[in-house]
Amino acid sequence: MQSPIRLGDFSEPQADIVIARPREDFCRRNHPAPADILLIIEAAEHSLRYDRAIEGPLYARYGIPEYWLVDLPGRCLEYYRSPGSTDYLDTSRHLTGEILSSYPHLAVQLDLPALSLSIGVVFG
Repeated sequence: MQSPIRLGDFSEPQADIVIARPREDFCRRNHPAPADILLIIEAAEHSLRYDRAIEGPLYARYGIPEYWLVDLPGRCLEYYRSPGSTDYLDTSRHLTGEILSSYPHLAVQLDLPALSLSIGVVFG
């Protein structure tokens, strides 16, 4: 599933998965904007270089709090958070068998528990 997101007047990338704050209109009027987005997840097989060099820095410049890049050939997940003006300041790589938790740094009250993902589940 791809979800368009609105990053400025001329940019609407299609993220694979978007976790956004709830809105009353359920994003029917327009696509989520950076202020709505908590997490973007991209799964990449052939687009790894593009996702790292172009999409990741783009998401950081627009203040997306977290970006997960699922490296399918490498069977790992790259975790990006703490967006800066040109890229993410905090990055890490997680392998099969590790558990990654999201949202520990956000000052937002959510109605759902922190999102946890067993990296092994992604790759079977």
